[in-house]
Amino acid sequence: MIAIIGLLIALLLPAVQAARESARRMQCSNNLKQLGIALHNHHDSQQNFPAAGSQLCPKGTGANWWSCHFKLLPYFEQQSLYENITGVVATIPGFEPWRQHDSVAGRINTLLCPSDNNGKALRYIPTNYMISWGDHMWDQFVSSTPANKLVPNATQGRNPMRSMFVINQWRDFYYMTDGTSNTIAMSETVICPNASSRLIKGGIVPVVASPDNANNGGPIGKCGLSVLADPVNRASYKSSLTFSNTSKTSEIASQQRGGRFHDGRTVYTGFTTVLPPNSPSCTHAASAEQSFGIYSAQSNHANGVNGLRFDGSVQFITETIDFNGGTGGQVVAGKSPYGVWGALGTPNGDEIITP
Repeated sequence: MIAIIGLLIALLLPAVQAARESARRMQCSNNLKQLGIALHNHHDSQQNFPAAGSQLCPKGTGANWWSCHFKLLPYFEQQSLYENITGVVATIPGFEPWRQHDSVAGRINTLLCPSDNNGKALRYIPTNYMISWGDHMWDQFVSSTPANKLVPNATQGRNPMRSMFVINQWRDFYYMTDGTSNTIAMSETVICPNASSRLIKGGIVPVVASPDNANNGGPIGKCGLSVLADPVNRASYKSSLTFSNTSKTSEIASQQRGGRFHDGRTVYTGFTTVLPPNSPSCTHAASAEQSFGIYSAQSNHANGVNGLRFDGSVQFITETIDFNGGTGGQVVAGKSPYGVWGALGTPNGDEIITP
């Protein structure tokens, strides 16, 4: 009898675990739908989508890095938190998204996927949901342009960042010529678990790469299966990899990815559509906070991630999505060289995607 009971448990346990993960994945999908509604409500109210990062009102208060997530707070039933934080910013000189303060501590359930428990260990409000930076790999900040000036910054009159979300720019539906169903707005990441983590999910590895196409395509030329300890079992980075600045190790391999919902820098709240879901994430320098790089969408769901499109639909995107081998280098206009995945990230690349 005991043997029979044990056999039944062995047969039922995987089914129970699968059912629980299915429920967690559904909740994760529902969270993204709520954020999609918030994006649309923001557009209805302000006639644009939030910038990836911007100053707080009144203009001139704080740095340009208060995130899209932060600006969406009033649109998914977090008005009181928004008012509390903006009130603190107004009374504390020099209060920026990276400053420590109790006003940005805690949890927001809408920003957390129940399949990932890493956020429970963090003090400040984390997020599993990232905004899309498209297939843009260069420095994701208009304040610092690569030396070759191929990518002009905002002070030069235009910004070719290939996304709906840009630092200090508020784009609207007019900019999205590819259509709402052909453009991804948000996806997932796994929050970085701890300071010593070498896990692919949540971790970031520094690579030496130029921002231009001359150096093996910039970051994409150095970020791929070669940085993995085991290319078949994509779980961790090579133990032999060293950081270019050891004093910054905790910044790269620890609580950056998803660690601060209110910080608009790509490493905290963004992802790129270059390498497919659950791929490595790489930055070109010791500190990922202001570096260009590749930040892959990731999740603990089997075989892929949830993705929110601008039409409000949430679809599961598999790890096998076409990305054209990841050899396209950086582009500033036109169709993405990164297949269907790259095309989803570009709002005006003239690509048509089959749902």
